[in-house]
Formats: sequence, C-alpha cells, structure tokens
Amino acid sequence: MGGTIPVLVDYTIDGVTVILAALNDGTEIYGYDNARPSGGNDWHLPNVSDPDKLHDIPGAAATDAIRFVLSGTEYVAFAAQTHWTYNSNHDDPVTATWVDRTEDVDFFAFWDRKLWGIDNDGQLWWTSDVAATPTNDANLQDDNAILDGDVVGMFVGPDLSGEPIIYVSTKVGLFAHDKHNERFLKTSVAFPRSDDAVRGATWNGDIYQPVGLSVYRYSPQQQVLKNVGLDLDDGLADIDHGKISHMTTTHTQLVVSTDPQAGGSRTGGIFGYDGQGWNCLLINSANHNTESLLASDAYGAYRLWWARD
Repeated sequence: MGGTIPVLVDYTIDGVTVILAALNDGTEIYGYDNARPSGGNDWHLPNVSDPDKLHDIPGAAATDAIRFVLSGTEYVAFAAQTHWTYNSNHDDPVTATWVDRTEDVDFFAFWDRKLWGIDNDGQLWWTSDVAATPTNDANLQDDNAILDGDVVGMFVGPDLSGEPIIYVSTKVGLFAHDKHNERFLKTSVAFPRSDDAVRGATWNGDIYQPVGLSVYRYSPQQQVLKNVGLDLDDGLADIDHGKISHMTTTHTQLVVSTDPQAGGSRTGGIFGYDGQGWNCLLINSANHNTESLLASDAYGAYRLWWARD
C-alpha cells in the first residue's frame, strides 16, 4: 500500500475487534489481518466478502476516526475534512454498507450521548442520530482570536467541577466548550501561535496538551498548570530532537510520538509518561514520522499500535 496512514481505529467485525486504517494517503479504508497465512496480505480481511478494500473515503484524506456506541449500536466513523463516512455493519462491512456524509469535519468526539464534529476552522456540530442532519453549535472563531486552520484536535476532559466537557486543541492553546451558552471559553493553557501544537488528551483525571516537545498538564479542579514535557531538564538526546506529533492514553501511561526535524538525519520515537517521568518505548529509523497511535485490545491482546510513513 502506498502513502502514509493518517489514522488508526478499532472496530468489531464478525465478533472480533480488528484494526482499521486509512491507507493510500488516507483515501481508502482497509482492515488488518492479524492472522494472515504465510505470504498473505496484511491488509486483507478474510472474513469479509471484499477483502481488498472496505471503502473509498469521500472528499479529502482522512484526518480522524472514532469508534462509538449510540443508542445501543456500535459505529465507526472517519472524518475527511469536507466529508465523513460511517458504518455499523459488523458482519460484512464492504463499501455498500458505508454511509457518506457531506458535513465539514476534521475531528470527532463522543460526549453527552452524541457524536460531535469540528472542522479546522472551528465550527462545532453534534448529532444524536447519524442518519440525520447534524445541528450546528458553537463556532470557535466567535469571541476568540482563532484563524482558519487553527483547530488541531478535540477530546473530552473534566471541567472545574470534574464533569466531562468538550475541549478543543488549537495552535494558540486549549478551549473549553460551554454547552449551555453554545460558546467556547479560553483556558489557562495558552501559548504563542505554533504549528507544532497537536491534539491533547485526558489521562488519570488531568488534561495534557502538547506543543513542540512541551506537554502542559492542566487540572481545572485544582487550577494546576505545569509543563511536564520532554523538553525539561536536559531534554531528549540530540538524535531525538523534533516535536510531538501524536498523543494517546493507555491504562498505565500517557504516550506520545515525536517526529524529527525536517531535513535532518535525527530520529523520532515513542515515549511513555507514568506521572513521574518519561521512558523511551521505541526509536524510529532515521527520517521516519509516526502517523498514528492507538491503544487497543484488538485481536485479544491489549497493545499499543502505531503507524509510520
């Protein structure tokens, strides 16, 4: 398969949790065969009628994917900037069972029994019925110094009282969604505009927001804001300099990937944070970038999956 793999997501097919990926530069959905015969193709699922490809993603390349349960039904969805596509067929999810939608969306979150989507210009929408037209909610550019293209991710985390709400990561910091007033509010996590900001995550009750090699730990309840990133003390070894490209969570660690600086011979890697410090999980080969991170119990074992270019 050519090109990079922008997103990984897990999904149940024929009673087994499998890994789905957007291949060929994020334009086609395939499933990973973890039990392929000798000489078989990694990305051919033997238990579907068309193992070569599950679906062509409409619009541009995939930017995000999510697995969620709505009204007792498990779905998987891929965001593709000007379109999105979803499926709830667990027996034979071939292309005829995928539903393509035309709403703009770059990132997903699931909260309040709804699927939420946001485009990279800051327009938020939600739906409690994937077959219905989503309802527009807040726009991040209203009342905030946000430009087109500034949104880099969305996730769910605790508010001041510990209740879950939606947060949006941007190139200038972190914003909290105010559901009752349909607006976004600035948080204490703010920094000068940076193209190196990526989507944050919630782990062990706190929010973590990466930018460059910094990781800001933010506790809204305790009003704590602290950099716990890879750039503290002596930082990383010289070969590992670059920036954080992705973040995910596991039972025991917050995990990030780093990409090397463009044009150099340094390498990136994958690092885990246990609340006390960082340890190195993997060093990539030179000039390779990590495209996706996913912690999953796919194929019956809890593991960290990643894709690189």
